[in-house]
Amino acid sequence: MYALPVGIVFLCVATITVALRLYTRLRLVRKPGWDDLLIVVSLATDIVFFAFLVIESQNGLAENEADLPPEVVRRQLKALWITIPLYNLTLTLTKLSLIFLYRRLFPTHTYRILLILTLIFVIITGLWMVLSTLLFCIPINAFWDTSLPRTCLPEDVVWCLNAAFQITTDLILVVLPLPILAKLNLPKRQKAALLVIFALGFFVCATSIIRLTTIVRLLRDPDFTSGNGLAATWSFIESAVAITCACLPPLRPLLVRVFPKLIPSRMRSYHNNRDNKESRSNSNNNNNNNNKAEEAGLQQLPSRPPTISKSRTRKSISRRGTRNEDLDFLAVYG
Repeated sequence: MYALPVGIVFLCVATITVALRLYTRLRLVRKPGWDDLLIVVSLATDIVFFAFLVIESQNGLAENEADLPPEVVRRQLKALWITIPLYNLTLTLTKLSLIFLYRRLFPTHTYRILLILTLIFVIITGLWMVLSTLLFCIPINAFWDTSLPRTCLPEDVVWCLNAAFQITTDLILVVLPLPILAKLNLPKRQKAALLVIFALGFFVCATSIIRLTTIVRLLRDPDFTSGNGLAATWSFIESAVAITCACLPPLRPLLVRVFPKLIPSRMRSYHNNRDNKESRSNSNNNNNNNNKAEEAGLQQLPSRPPTISKSRTRKSISRRGTRNEDLDFLAVYG
């Protein structure tokens, strides 16, 4: 069955990226945040998701239902009932991790309001997706035991609606930083790195859309156990890819150490002297922006704190803010 080898590959990649992220935040930066905790919990739920995917595979996943004993089909459906809310929970936790990371990268007031609204939307839709699949049938065991009298939600509506929520929140989290990115004045190499990072976000959206097509095919397939193989595989691919992509931006300090030639000379000199500058800045209240960036594990370029007098025009203040944002993104994405 192709679900297991494919799942193992993507789970290993996700686990490695999370491990590298933790090494970066705990050993190099030494200031982990809520986004790190959320991504670790997300990986844990994804591992449990894979464990029940193994159980599905051992009980006739992607095989013809007519060739399977009724008890085997029930065991597969019971494992499926657990994997669906785990899939939704994994993606919700991953998106919450991204939101908390964005809050540190983009400290502007307007953007933070947008992030709070996005946070509320992700939490509400996440709760709906988990509960609607966990309590899909009443009684619960009627999901895998069709002989019981039951009241169930319409599977075509719930599954397609939940997939639409996943795709929508994916797109929101990819598009949300674009207005800020459009204002950045970066060298070509830094812009290319930005494009790669956010192109990977669109790759998560693509996997969500592909999964939705497999769900539609499954709903039309009279042989559920046979059609479920492809849908289950793409569900796990989507969750693992989302975790992997969410871990890439915080890896920048590690890349500075491992691939110094890829980093501009002024960035290399900064990171080589970061520890000394960090100790001198602990008592300086004017370095709040640098402290915020270090808490996120994404160091900023050294810059003198801007002092803006009342006589300066609004236009000059705007230019100063744009310059600071440029420095933030140089430090993050290089």
